[in-house]
Amino acid sequence: MFARCVPGKLTPGRAGRAWPLLLVVLLGIAALAAWARQSPRAALTIGDQWLSLGEVSRAEGAYGRFLAQRGNAPDDLFQIGARFLQAQQWRKAEHYLSRAVAADPVHPARVLLGIAYEKTGRDEQAEATYREALRRRPGDPQALNALGYFYAYRGYRIGLAVELLQRALQLAPEEGAIIDSLGWALYQRGDLTAAIRQLRRAVAALPGDAEVRFHFGVALARAGLRDPALVELGKAARQDPKLPGVQAALRQVRAGRRLPVPLVPPGVRRPSAPDDDAEEVGPPAQPREAPLSPPRLPRGRTT
Repeated sequence: MFARCVPGKLTPGRAGRAWPLLLVVLLGIAALAAWARQSPRAALTIGDQWLSLGEVSRAEGAYGRFLAQRGNAPDDLFQIGARFLQAQQWRKAEHYLSRAVAADPVHPARVLLGIAYEKTGRDEQAEATYREALRRRPGDPQALNALGYFYAYRGYRIGLAVELLQRALQLAPEEGAIIDSLGWALYQRGDLTAAIRQLRRAVAALPGDAEVRFHFGVALARAGLRDPALVELGKAARQDPKLPGVQAALRQVRAGRRLPVPLVPPGVRRPSAPDDDAEEVGPPAQPREAPLSPPRLPRGRTT
């Protein structure tokens, strides 16, 4: 029986030497399971391992043990929701983030909940959630970024988007995602010089992000810098071939056609509210430290 557990030909002598290794493996599994029953951190680690393997149900079971051991605290629900969001399990993320917000209405989980809504095509609910997050946390750069990019991505309320994102950047001046969001909003407004300046900074901060390189390439192309634009768009396409708009942009630039301003990917819906850039969304606020820092997550764009 144990000969099947070890690759290659297993002689009696080798089988005898394999016993200690097999025993260590079995004892290790048993010890990990026992540890998980006692330690919330172990249950969280096991859940992360299952999720990385695509075993969503098993991951949720481990996360459930983690939450039960820690009393379903809002911060813990936030962490589980963020993990499911990062794994693109939008409905699972929504479940845990909704529970976090219900337990603590001021919790930063509301921003991530808006992303979950947006990823499942509920744009009006996403916008309302971002706006509520900003109303409750006017000094949160992530809330400012989420709502500002929501508008910039759609080529909608661009003046308001730029204002929100400038405020976000004042609060978090080194955050690459916010730099990119502002750069893209400036492009959508037609301010190419300022857009390229910000997007160049964003690429330096996030060189592995296909969406950031796409934005930079589009801005370079619009400014007439065809060759560097093709370099950036090509890198974006290699990093994420399914990124909305990247293949079409490559074809247009190669054909010598100008890219539009604003540039809105096909199929993206605009909110039903009037396009009023004069509207205020939350008062300016001084920087304040957010209680939690979520992992790098996809911004709220529909795909």
